[in-house]
Amino acid sequence: MAKTRLEHVGVLDIDGTMYTKSMERDGATPEALAAAQFVRNWFNEKGLFTVATAQTSEMIESEQSYLRSVSKGFKRPRPNLGGEPGNRFYVPPESIASRAPFTDPDAIMSMGTGIRYLQKGGFYVANKDYEKRLDPNWRQGAVHLLEIVGEALGIDMKRHFASIEFEQNYTYGSTNVAPLEYRIELVFDDTDTKNYVKGYIDSTLNGLRELKQFGGIMVTQLSHLSGVLHNLRIQDESDPSRGKNQFYLTPLYASKEEMVNEALAVLTRGRMITNLLIAGDMPPDLRAGCYAGRALFTTFLLVGGSPLTPYLSRDSDMFGKQYAGESMKWLTSELVETRRPGFEKLHRAGVPSRMFVIGDVAYPGLTGPETIAAFLKDLQKPVLH
Repeated sequence: MAKTRLEHVGVLDIDGTMYTKSMERDGATPEALAAAQFVRNWFNEKGLFTVATAQTSEMIESEQSYLRSVSKGFKRPRPNLGGEPGNRFYVPPESIASRAPFTDPDAIMSMGTGIRYLQKGGFYVANKDYEKRLDPNWRQGAVHLLEIVGEALGIDMKRHFASIEFEQNYTYGSTNVAPLEYRIELVFDDTDTKNYVKGYIDSTLNGLRELKQFGGIMVTQLSHLSGVLHNLRIQDESDPSRGKNQFYLTPLYASKEEMVNEALAVLTRGRMITNLLIAGDMPPDLRAGCYAGRALFTTFLLVGGSPLTPYLSRDSDMFGKQYAGESMKWLTSELVETRRPGFEKLHRAGVPSRMFVIGDVAYPGLTGPETIAAFLKDLQKPVLH
């Protein structure tokens, strides 16, 4: 008889979560590497291990899986994960110790390249219906919109394109992957410029929508923009504490919460998930953790080391204040304390109650995969909070 439930499903971010900056820069410590492998083994044994990430599918597929995927029609080029900028080259992801624990997951939800599922033959297949909603021509329209905005502002918007947005940078080994179909990254020197451009893009879109709606502009003049007028989302991933000012343009349905809902619907095939864990460190993870997924018990884990921690910790004077231009009160106003520090109940209208765990408070001194491993070990205890 087919199982009617999936006991444990993990939806984990990679950058800053399973793969921290220190792991990428200095290599994983034995403790971090052991924790990451523990997390992977735990979900392999008890359920499904999936990733929701800004990394591309080819960065997460083993060499064997990638080659098999290519034989089935996958067209993105190999990732250059070895070497340094300017001299990058291909290295199988599974050969890098700190990447091996999240290589070849059951599903890859990539904010830039779509959703792909691992098959029994050891290759990945794309969610074609989801890609249609993203729109294969989306990038062309988004670039054209940025040209219009740049012309109005009197600046060359491509000066703010991240290095990953240029094909030649991949070709000559400066970046590790080719440009993404469903994401454009823009970077700025300061917060004010970033916020000004972000606001202007938003107002331009609203203005074009109204012009089209009321016939103030010919539809033919909007032909290159038809794919983005009602299909563009701005996702801010700035980190003010590190002087990082950037945001992404993506299709409307390319958010993590949309991807998680879509992927879980396919993976579960109508079965109930008993325990769903969503883990991450940045605003897109936060929204997925608060909105996405349906299970008997859902937990969002904000891993240790997240720049969001001060804005969500009750003992911080930053609690509920703005992060990257957005107030955190939309979340802090709906958190309810439990008896255990760092463990909060989240009550949101229309969403079943779920646990919200602040890693730096619940597990002081741990970061990234170590936080997740500590939480999973806690699940075996009679009383969690």
